[in-house]
Amino acid sequence: NTSSQNSNFPERLKTIYNELKKIVLTYKPDIVCIESQFYSKIAKNMINTYLSVGIIYLLCGMLNLEIKEIPAKSVKLGITGYGSATKKQIKKMIHLLLNNKKEIRNEHINDAIAVALCFLNTQRWCVK
Repeated sequence: NTSSQNSNFPERLKTIYNELKKIVLTYKPDIVCIESQFYSKIAKNMINTYLSVGIIYLLCGMLNLEIKEIPAKSVKLGITGYGSATKKQIKKMIHLLLNNKKEIRNEHINDAIAVALCFLNTQRWCVK
């Protein structure tokens, strides 16, 4: 989470854009993967998330970078073998799969790693 909780939302979006751009320009990925967003009946609760995803799409579009959305159930299934896995189960599998000595405590980082591992696992034939 690179955006401060105390800054106003437009500033947080700007931070997301700038930090993601630095990462993309540094590491030059072929694709950006994100978890598909669910659609809530209470749009007010999700609007900031949707706007943040829009920033990711904007950056990918500007840099001609492919973006792939992966549904949460697919991520859970790909990581744990169970489409209704809990965050705790996913965290444990990431720890095992990466053979980490240190626990990753940030939930957002765990989610991002899970999405990346799920994509890589389904794209083994794409190795260059």
